[in-house]
Amino acid sequence: MFRMCGRDDQQGVIAASYIIDKLKATKVAIIHDKDTYGQGLVDATKAALNKAGVKEVMYEGLSRGEKDFNALVTKIRSVDPQVVYFGGCHPEAGAAGAANA
Repeated sequence: MFRMCGRDDQQGVIAASYIIDKLKATKVAIIHDKDTYGQGLVDATKAALNKAGVKEVMYEGLSRGEKDFNALVTKIRSVDPQVVYFGGCHPEAGAAGAANA
């Protein structure tokens, strides 16, 4: 068996570096899908962001299979983030992103 991506702790450091160094973001909303992969990934990213001095403006979970993202989008808009970072599986990421557009 071959691993197709790095561990959560490795991906978290890379994601945080990209958010800070490339996007120059200081206001980050962090969303996960309440799954082992999604929450582990955002927790690692959050830890790396916090270590670099960036405190998230939002940390929320959504349920897999959820269809109505209005409440989540309202919360995201209320904190006015520069970046929304999502950790989770593709179906929720696409639907939540479309709802936020």
